[in-house]
Amino acid sequence: MTAKSNTPDDSPHYCHLLDAMPLCNEREALHVEMPEVEVERDKSVFILINHCNEMKRQERNSRIVTGLLLLGVAALLVFLQTRKDSSSDREHTVKATHEGAIAYQRQRGANPNAHLTAPSQYPCKSDHLAWEAKNGEAHLQDFVYANNSLIVLQAGRYHVYLQITYRMIESKTCKPGSMLLLHQAVYRKSESYPKDIAIMEASDSVNCSEHKWWKSVFSSAVFLLEKDDQLKVKAEHPDMIHWQETNVFFGAYLI
Repeated sequence: MTAKSNTPDDSPHYCHLLDAMPLCNEREALHVEMPEVEVERDKSVFILINHCNEMKRQERNSRIVTGLLLLGVAALLVFLQTRKDSSSDREHTVKATHEGAIAYQRQRGANPNAHLTAPSQYPCKSDHLAWEAKNGEAHLQDFVYANNSLIVLQAGRYHVYLQITYRMIESKTCKPGSMLLLHQAVYRKSESYPKDIAIMEASDSVNCSEHKWWKSVFSSAVFLLEKDDQLKVKAEHPDMIHWQETNVFFGAYLI
């Protein structure tokens, strides 16, 4: 009896291995392809992240530039408003000083008082400034105005005040960088001493580099005056005076 031998082709186990071989090959191929897909996906994610970061950086820079521009505009507006407020304050101060002097004199009732203002027309050149004594806010009570002088009719202690406002004029020669002195004085002339004596002086200065400016110089003091004393005003730059009654005035009242 001859025994039949099993060949590899007839073995069930061998056939099972043959059937499984394609599946193994597919898995190996899949393992080979997966890393390439992951690499491509990582590259795409990296590019997307860089793009997002770049957009955020540009947006941040844009916000910084916009913020700086807004700050610059705000600073400019504050500067312009400050100059406007400063100019308004100066005008208000001049007006308040003028109105205050008039109001105080009116409260004094019948006591001697005088308030002279800038003339309606530009005055002629003279050693002493000319004034308006009748029109507008100007008035005289127990005073006489003649020959650019305020004449005292009653002896006593008087409060004397003077304000002159100056402004820049194109024809004035002034070297840029130098200082222009604005000087003014009230002079007294009496029968006992018939010469002009300065009893009150005031001065201020401006830089000639300023193109547009105006400045008020105010002074006041109390003096014992005699009957027929004459009070006069001199200014070093009369051509630069801003002739308006609220800006230029001169007066005295008995206290």
